[in-house]
Amino acid sequence: MSLHSAHEYYYDIAAQDALQIPTVLICDSFLMREGIKHLLSKTQFQIQDEAVDRPSGFPGFPDAKAILFLIG
Repeated sequence: MSLHSAHEYYYDIAAQDALQIPTVLICDSFLMREGIKHLLSKTQFQIQDEAVDRPSGFPGFPDAKAILFLIG
């Protein structure tokens, strides 16, 4: 197993054990949204795919201990 493969393996295990944090991304730029999704893809931050255009449209997260809102 190469060093890179070992790092990826242990990173994936740590990510599975970490608290999953729902993340709502509010951004008009498609390029920025996709870039942020890519950056957070292997972290505990789970990007919600639902589009939100007003505060009353936010999805509910009854079991979440924390929620991250990224506004761009």
